[in-house]
Amino acid sequence: MADHINRYFKPHTPVLAEQVMFSAGVTAINDIVAWNLTDPGDGILLGMPIYGDFQGDLTARAGAEILYVPMQGVDPFSPVAIEKYEASLQKAESRGIKVRALWLCNPHNPLGEFALSGLASVRR
Repeated sequence: MADHINRYFKPHTPVLAEQVMFSAGVTAINDIVAWNLTDPGDGILLGMPIYGDFQGDLTARAGAEILYVPMQGVDPFSPVAIEKYEASLQKAESRGIKVRALWLCNPHNPLGEFALSGLASVRR
């Protein structure tokens, strides 16, 4: 699978076989990633609108806090969205919440938007 990812997506840093994981579904992967990235009370930034079950997927076991970022019509993968993520990050930090992740769903659920080039802007 790592070979396929490297050939098809051409990542900046090659993916190693030991970095690839399989699961019975995305709900389990969401849970596993949140549980490994966060401690109870840590924040996860999540642009709205969202797939409703992210709340349970990311908080049930991990105990993380979802910090919703209203996009108000802005493409969540666009450079303009960065300002919204940054404002929510600063607001969380002012409340004493340690933000551990920015959760991006690609393709976006429920909007169905797909972005690879826009993700590069968010990553910077």
